[in-house]
Formats: sequence, structure tokens, C-alpha cells
Amino acid sequence: MPAKRPLVWGDDTTSLREIRDGEVLAGVPAQGGGTVVGETPSLMAGGVALADGEVAAGDAVRLRIDGEGLLRCARTSAAEDGHPADALAALVVGERVWFCQHGMVSGYDGLVPGGDVFLALAPGEVTQTPPWEPGQHVQRLGAALTESIVLFERGVSRLILP
Repeated sequence: MPAKRPLVWGDDTTSLREIRDGEVLAGVPAQGGGTVVGETPSLMAGGVALADGEVAAGDAVRLRIDGEGLLRCARTSAAEDGHPADALAALVVGERVWFCQHGMVSGYDGLVPGGDVFLALAPGEVTQTPPWEPGQHVQRLGAALTESIVLFERGVSRLILP
């Protein structure tokens, strides 16, 4: 399972910045609405939601509107009781989650470039090995562009039948 590295939004919410031990290390706004963190592009189409429970940058999440009309997101999984992923959490600050519904999300470790990325059995996790047991869901989330970047392209979730 690929490990995640921290990535957070700048104070002005217009540029991503890498954080280590609570200290901003890098962050440069890019042309065209994207951002460059060090050498890593983070270009995305998405939005902001409130976290339902624990959500971390890089997590696969589902989106929903609560009873008060607020957009919320929660970790999801390929397990039997899981839901399809609607997005990847690109950045989490407090209870606010900036999510990506199409585009590049960085912050992963150990991906095989060029390989497909799938929703994993563990809540929020991604994997390059698709689930295969009956009752589990298979959902392709995109492809690994590098060892640390996923191009998120939400795929259809399919239930594995016995």
C-alpha cells in the first residue's frame, strides 16, 4: 500500500504548500489555476467539503449533502459495506477538505508509474492491486503518473459476484 506525504493548502487558499512538522517548506502558485509544490504539479477540478470523521490528504472519499445542505466527505472503501469514491482528498486543513474530482493529486509513495490505481479495502486507501473477492467493489480511480502522483479519473464501481 502506498504511503502518503503531507500536503496542505496555503493560508490564502490559493496555493498548495508542502508541510513538514508544521512548517511550510515550499509552494508556488502556477499558471492556469494549478499549483507547483517543489517539482510536483497539483492540478485539479474539485471543491471543498467538510470532513465526516477522519479524512487525510490522499484519501479516497465519497461526497454527500447533509440535512443542513452542507457538502460533506468521508473515507470510503471497496469492502462490502463501502461506497464508490467520488474524489480524492487533495488537502485537509482542520475539518475542511479540498477534494479532486478530476486531475492530479500528489503525496503518495511507492506507486508503480503507468499502473492503474484502485479503491482499496481499507477506508480511504488506494492500491494498485484491485479487490477480487465476491461482495467487494472494484473501482478504478485513475493511473499513477509517477511514484507519488495519481491522475484521478473516477471510474464506475463494479460489485464482484460469487
